[in-house]
Amino acid sequence: MNDKPRILILWNHLPSYLAACVKILLDEWKASVFVVVRTGDRQANERQLLSFSNFQFFDLSSSSADPIVGLNGLMREYRPDLVLAGSPKWGPFAALARSTPAMTVAAADHYWKGTWRDYANMLCGRLGIAYRGYDAIWMPGILGRHYARRLGFDDSRIFEGVLSCDTSIFREVGRQRFASGNQAVWPRVFLYVGRYITLKNLDRLLRAYGIYRAGASEPWELWCAGEGPMKTELEAADGVRDCGYQNPERCARLMAQAGAFVLPSRYDHWGVVIHEAACAGLPILASQSCGAATHLVRDGYNGYTFPAEDVETLAVLMQRISDSKIAQAMGHNSLRMSYQFDPKLWAKTLMEDIPSCVRE
Repeated sequence: MNDKPRILILWNHLPSYLAACVKILLDEWKASVFVVVRTGDRQANERQLLSFSNFQFFDLSSSSADPIVGLNGLMREYRPDLVLAGSPKWGPFAALARSTPAMTVAAADHYWKGTWRDYANMLCGRLGIAYRGYDAIWMPGILGRHYARRLGFDDSRIFEGVLSCDTSIFREVGRQRFASGNQAVWPRVFLYVGRYITLKNLDRLLRAYGIYRAGASEPWELWCAGEGPMKTELEAADGVRDCGYQNPERCARLMAQAGAFVLPSRYDHWGVVIHEAACAGLPILASQSCGAATHLVRDGYNGYTFPAEDVETLAVLMQRISDSKIAQAMGHNSLRMSYQFDPKLWAKTLMEDIPSCVRE
């Protein structure tokens, strides 16, 4: 790439974890970065990055023009060296990837479940109907790599590590937790962070917690951070505190007050919040339907995985992990495992690893 490469990032919105990765491109790699989003619903992250003179931002939803025409015009004016496209299968982002002479990288987070949608995606990918025009595809982890292979991508063009939390916020919590001389009592709190919806399996979490609480002599509390239609169920449950929606900074403070993290999702492509919890030095209970658990949870080492529908097993694991000595040892191991992903590794992959392999 050039001395000051131009990177065009096409994403649905600008979440804080992506903003943390972009900041490394701007600050340490001195790249020029242009982020185009479908909806500008994360304005705080936009303002943070606009302090850099080499950053530009555009929200497609703020324009009445045809998005494909607008993106093609932007590409001709900006002349990017590399285009990173989220939601790369259809639509304006995919159309741009087919038309630009720049190196193009698809970013996706799916893993194979054997559904009809998976088979349809595989067929469309192999026929060149979807994911056409990309030089490489970037997935979160090994499950994503397996999925990309089914789409027809050669293994040498598949990369891992596309999702990393903002480690500057969450890993500091873990470091402080295990700092030399820190004799703080281990917090007696389970923490859930996510939307209050059926897909996140909050109903079964509440049932499992009820079973655990009934059988424990000194049960831990369950704190939930988020928002959604199941809020009333939380408010009615004994021992459960609704903390409401939390931005990343406040979420990190909650994690500092927690003793274990639980994510029971019926399905989560990845689950960046698992990485956040690992960075914060928390033992983790995650359903086997969370993609990130494949890399960030080892049974008996830093937590446990469980079938998403198995309420009784989750209750047993909550009992097992609510031993402060066990939780502390597992939390320390979570912090160690968190270093598999990091915004600096993300930037290196985008700026060095992918271009060098694609050019071969």
